[in-house]
Amino acid sequence: AGDVPMLVRLAGTGQGPVGEAAHKTLDRLGKPGVDEALIGLIGSPDATDRATVLGVLASRHTAAALPTLVRLVGGTDAGMATEAAKALGVMGQSAQLTALTGTIVVTGNAELRTACEEAGRAICTRAQDKAAAADIVLTALGQAQPPSARAALLRLLGYTAGAAPLTAVVKAMSDNDSEVHQAAFRALVGWPDATAVPHLVE
Repeated sequence: AGDVPMLVRLAGTGQGPVGEAAHKTLDRLGKPGVDEALIGLIGSPDATDRATVLGVLASRHTAAALPTLVRLVGGTDAGMATEAAKALGVMGQSAQLTALTGTIVVTGNAELRTACEEAGRAICTRAQDKAAAADIVLTALGQAQPPSARAALLRLLGYTAGAAPLTAVVKAMSDNDSEVHQAAFRALVGWPDATAVPHLVE
């Protein structure tokens, strides 16, 4: 575990052989204390180190990092929040979906919103309980004001299932905002079952 900071620094130096070797070593390192050391480095003052650590934690599927990632997604550092969202997209579960949709509602940062939407899409796709995921997204949709946030959440609903999300998407089809309308249309076109078909031919 004592080698972790050095390996993180080497892994962040670039895509050369040394960097790649360091990254592979970090991904596979099974010694006690490695995950804890990586989580500790999330607070590093070096942005490259932080991004590297978040990527490694995601590839290691370090569940112990999930609370920290959730905190970062809702934090004030948009760059860190974006990296944390990407990591949640790899290893997050429905329990972390609330943090991602909550950030979509409040952020004015387009890159962070996109990262949260992509992470949310990955989680909704993996979710066994699509209805529970839909409830989380619907709750956020009820709070969202900016069209960009509502559009992102409507697109997420297309990766859930059930009558309630379908009703919300159909309702959004008549929205005056073109981005929201387009997002609802895309969700309907890609709906996971045939229940959306009647609404497309209306």
